Amino acid sequence: MNKTNKTNRTDNMDDSDILEIHQGLLGLFEELEESSSVTFKYAKLAEIEKFIENQKDVLNIADKITVFLDAAYAYYGLGHYLYAKKNYEKAFKLLSGCTEAAAAKILENNRDMQGDIEYHLGILLEIYKNMGKEKETAVLLGIVKRVMPYSAGKIKINKSALKRDPVEYTEKYLEILPKLEAKIEKKINGWKGFRGKYSRYDYDSIKKEMLRKNYGIEWQPPQELNP
Repeated sequence: MNKTNKTNRTDNMDDSDILEIHQGLLGLFEELEESSSVTFKYAKLAEIEKFIENQKDVLNIADKITVFLDAAYAYYGLGHYLYAKKNYEKAFKLLSGCTEAAAAKILENNRDMQGDIEYHLGILLEIYKNMGKEKETAVLLGIVKRVMPYSAGKIKINKSALKRDPVEYTEKYLEILPKLEAKIEKKINGWKGFRGKYSRYDYDSIKKEMLRKNYGIEWQPPQELNP
């Protein structure tokens, strides 16, 4: 969260009120990062989204962009790509409403933000590529060229990104994903693989079997698509 830019706040709030909001959000994201439980992470992300909605008239543009980027990245880490896309697009919609001068001012007051935006743009471009969103890619790059021209040449899709099964970008898959992850987590907690540990291969094998058996979804894990 950004603590340097306190413009555009509501008139009846002072710096201590804003700091309390920042600390509340930071605490939620710290809890999210520290937990290894997938089900906990989903619950915490829902709590974060509710918090953002309740404070949307208080947070300034830089704060909102940062929060949406952080939430998007958390969803991306969970493999919830449509939710990641949704939050990334909220952040870049805010950025698209800025003039080049306004964007430069935001970045001047929040010096780590430019690198963060460039990094997250690369992830969103990766998501668009996997979803076949050529039009959205062109629009996004146009926004960057207009608002952050000095970054336009730096934005690249992560070439090391793993190929993903297209089913992971469908609404049907994402609707059942939280429940599916909870079932996998429960099974793993009751069974530990080789030498008391389980691998990503173990996890994906269980996931593939459950998707086929319980939901009628054929899914290929990354290790099959990236031999």
